[in-house]
Amino acid sequence: EAAVTLPKGDPEVPVTNADVENKLRRCAEELVPADRAEALIHAVWELEKAPAASNLLTLCTNFDTVCAK
Repeated sequence: EAAVTLPKGDPEVPVTNADVENKLRRCAEELVPADRAEALIHAVWELEKAPAASNLLTLCTNFDTVCAK
């Protein structure tokens, strides 16, 4: 009988915070500089404590301005 490997994200094989952060870095690497991706990660993890979501929204917009360099 062949063993069945559970996919990452299954309740028995949960996705870690590091997995999520690394995926964002990989997906963003061609869109924004690394420091902006890191700021976005930080803003997401701190969103619950933020007085408003404006910082996160700013980081998620204006990619053409950032990437024009």
